[in-house]
Amino acid sequence: MTANDDGTFDRDALAADAREIGEFVEAVHPEPYIGYDGRVDLHATLECTVRELPKSATVEEFYRQAAPLVTGLDDAHSLLRAPDADSEDDRTLPLSFRVVGEALYVEAVADAGLANLVGGCLLAVEGESVEALAERVGRLRGIENLYHGRQRLGTFVGEYRLLGRLLSRETPPESVDLRLRVDGEERTVTVEPTTDTDEPADELVESFPHPEGSGPRYRLYEGGDAAVFVPGDLSGYRESFEAAMAAGAGRVDDLAPEAYERHVGDDPPEEMADLVAELPSMAETLAALVEAMESADTQTLIVDVRDNPGGDSQFVFHLAYLLAGFDGVERLAGAMKAVKRRSDPHRERYGEGDLGTAAENHADYDLGGFLAGGEDSETLRKLLTRAEGFADLVDANDDDGRYDPDRIVVATSAGTMSSGFAVAAQLTALGAEVVGVPSGQAPISFGEAVTRELSNTGLTARVACSMYHWVPDPDGRVLEPDAELTPERFERYDRAADAGLRLAFDHAGHTNGEPPTPH
Repeated sequence: MTANDDGTFDRDALAADAREIGEFVEAVHPEPYIGYDGRVDLHATLECTVRELPKSATVEEFYRQAAPLVTGLDDAHSLLRAPDADSEDDRTLPLSFRVVGEALYVEAVADAGLANLVGGCLLAVEGESVEALAERVGRLRGIENLYHGRQRLGTFVGEYRLLGRLLSRETPPESVDLRLRVDGEERTVTVEPTTDTDEPADELVESFPHPEGSGPRYRLYEGGDAAVFVPGDLSGYRESFEAAMAAGAGRVDDLAPEAYERHVGDDPPEEMADLVAELPSMAETLAALVEAMESADTQTLIVDVRDNPGGDSQFVFHLAYLLAGFDGVERLAGAMKAVKRRSDPHRERYGEGDLGTAAENHADYDLGGFLAGGEDSETLRKLLTRAEGFADLVDANDDDGRYDPDRIVVATSAGTMSSGFAVAAQLTALGAEVVGVPSGQAPISFGEAVTRELSNTGLTARVACSMYHWVPDPDGRVLEPDAELTPERFERYDRAADAGLRLAFDHAGHTNGEPPTPH
């Protein structure tokens, strides 16, 4: 159906799109009722949505009513894409936030006149409390836990064009009243949107030098006693695309050129294999890291995945191999369960798969990584060595591993998601400890999303096809850290931008509250 002359769609067209969403969710999501009270509740919610549709509505009005059909899954990877997702309106409010506990702190401002707000705590927006707004965000984007909800709220407040929806208004207010607690006193400030946010005028500062770059990187500290490894861009490292090409995954054609532009920036080679070969190598970086650790007799490895939104998680197995050989790889694989729903859209996007179980299952479930026993060492070796970089690691190292430090500590934040979260969850199988603000990802989570454009409104539904139990017998919505960066600890670190990383050093017994010293 086409739109009316005024840009609206009739109720029949809207109802058809709503039912198309429900059909798509059931057809591809591995647990389509997980956020609902079973199948009846999903269909009852769909029916209520259809019955509440007006005689006609704009795409924006339909989006606000239909988005909860997908966000009801409580899945960060699944959503109904907003109609203005590709908008050229790049205005933002001149401040950004970070989550500590249940609080949202101002981490940076783009207007020098707001510098005194840095480190302040957000209490309300346009008179509506943070608690109420965080609950409302969950109707527009899937929220996996409290920390994820706060992180999403900070994004909605900062990105000006999203404020209208957050405040349940047709359009965002021309200026926005924010209530904050700054240095123990509450105050209200009025801010206006801006496009001048390239460089912050003031921000929370890091208290010591960090590893530099955008790809995988590392640095040693405290006389070599501790090392920090930052996986970096998990959507753009070489071995991820090598494995994807070997599996015939369609995502390579879309994502590899974007990764090349981020990391290299010149005119890309015509051949995809040549393009991928110039991307940062996770395997080479990890090999250099463990060589440096072995040389310095490093006691502690800190893996920094704060604010890492994810991408591809196979590098976790590469790290496990260098630390503990294929025994470590098997322990990681045994601690994680995964079921992939290899629907036609999933096969097109992610490849045919290797385990061959989907064809025998009427719901397209590939249960090879979920059933008791999982993959054996030979299967794991076959899967991982599809990436040439990892194959080179295997050729150059003993299967017993290269260097195993005394302690592994993973630093997380509310923005640690997806494959970034996989590091924290899976490395616990090797005895790793987790510190920082709890991740926004839940121990039972999803990924490998596919999309479908709705027939009438043209909105895009994105739904995950894979489910992960990141830790054995997961309980609850949060991976509880061994040491949490609470607001009280954040204050004791003088609200430093790297407070979560400072906590990792302290937890491992290296710095006693002081910033670490680079090696």
